[in-house]
Order: sequence, then C-alpha cells, then structure tokens
Amino acid sequence: DTLSDPVDGRVCYVGGNFGFSVAASFDLDGSFYWREGSTINKLTDSSLNSFNVSENFISDTTTIPAQTDLIKTDSSFNDLLDFVVVKQNLLGAGIGNYLVGCGQKEVVIQDVSTSSDPVVLALNLDGTDTGNAGAGAQWYYHGTPSSFCAYESGGVVSVLFNEINLANNTVLGALVSPSEETFLNDGMNCLLADPAPFPPPDQVTCPNGEEEFTFA
Repeated sequence: DTLSDPVDGRVCYVGGNFGFSVAASFDLDGSFYWREGSTINKLTDSSLNSFNVSENFISDTTTIPAQTDLIKTDSSFNDLLDFVVVKQNLLGAGIGNYLVGCGQKEVVIQDVSTSSDPVVLALNLDGTDTGNAGAGAQWYYHGTPSSFCAYESGGVVSVLFNEINLANNTVLGALVSPSEETFLNDGMNCLLADPAPFPPPDQVTCPNGEEEFTFA
C-alpha cells in the first residue's frame, strides 16, 4: 500500500547474500530467477507459493535448493550485476522468456526455457562511455522494445531490442538519462508499471556513422 505512511508491503528475495550486488528478476508468470556466481537459477511460482511466509529474514539452506531449477552455468553471467527477464522475440525463434543483462561492454541474452548457450552481444553506444563500470540496477516495462541499465559510472542506458544484430553480435544502446555515480544501486523490476519515464532521443546514429533513424 503505497498510500500508507509508512509504506506497507512485501519484498520477496530468494538466494545468497553476495555482499556486493544482487542479480535477480521475476518473469510475467511469477517465476523468480537469480544469479549465484556463473549460474542462473529459477524458482517457479508454485514453488514460491509453497514457502512459509515469515515477517523476519530467514535463511533456508535445505528447502530452496531442492525446488530450484538450474537454467544455465556460463562464465558470461559473471559480470551481470543485475538482469531482467522479458517476454519478447529477441533471437528470431518466436516470443519467449529471455534473460537480458548488461555487462560492462556487452549485453548477455539467455533463453530461460532451454539450456542453449547464451548470446553475448557487443553494446554499441553513440557518444557514451560507461567506462569499465557495471550496471547494478536494471529494469524493464512489459511491452516496450527496450530494457534499461543504470551504470555505476553514471548514466541510464536503454538497450534497443529492435536493433539486435545477430549476424554481427551487436546491439545498439542509447543514453536516456543522467544518473548519479554510485555502487549502491540495486533495484527492483517494473514489469507492470507505466511506460518508461524517459523521453526517447529523437535520433540515434550508428557507430559506423552510416545510418541515422528515429525510434519510439
């Protein structure tokens, strides 16, 4: 209840306390995904509903692993400080649930319904340098053609799903908002929230300078 003072509500998290960043997200079906090291794990909605609700933080090291589905283990997940799970047609195989995460200079996409290898795309940004920082907070508004990554070095980048180039293993991104430099920026996803609050830039020029276009 966001109208109450103080705000009353519930926060759900399952997984380890990594000490520096939590990478986790829900999908539209209510399943929960999280990263531990180089492994992506999943708990289904029915598994989550079977847990006992506690008003206090508890650590359960026996029940959770027994009900966990291992999605994939791959070293490309190591640099993902956060990620989202979107229902889109990202890799040309039809609409499905895909994990999308921004690394330092790349975007990792994993089909969470299969054990296929993740697709790693170079993130091309026009006139924006995120340095060697990670993106500790990432979010997505269902139905929009992009996700958002807030980099620790400052700046929110929109990853444009319509500009994924599988032939060249690249994806185009655009800076949509400044942000404060911070290493304390873990965030929640915005699946069913209103559309993105950032006005889209009028034009984006590809890094090769050969194509200019307007996107919505």
